[in-house]
Amino acid sequence: MMTAVYMTDNISIAQDIALAFDINISKQNEFGFYEKRDSAVRIVVTYSNGQCFEVKEPEDFDIKYKNLNINNLPFIYPHSAAKVIKVIENKAALFAKIARTLREADFIVIAGNAEREGEL
Repeated sequence: MMTAVYMTDNISIAQDIALAFDINISKQNEFGFYEKRDSAVRIVVTYSNGQCFEVKEPEDFDIKYKNLNINNLPFIYPHSAAKVIKVIENKAALFAKIARTLREADFIVIAGNAEREGEL
């Protein structure tokens, strides 16, 4: 069975996408997401109710960046995304549920806001 996961920013968008796939939005799976299964496809629509991540501030890498100083510029973020982002504290449990769902996905559709934080 193929699993498709649709990731959204908020529950209202998740509900709209679920309804488009004829998913009953009065029922949610064990993680609180909308899901539909048939013999060939499993569709899961997730939502984060806002951002689960934020971009680390330069001072998170080195305290010298806490105060603006022209001699410390430019600041260049590391290339590894794992070093650049952090999970927002009150979203850690939700992120864990989304991550478990994503590990089961054969493909993922990002249906969040078309902006840096929305896509992050």
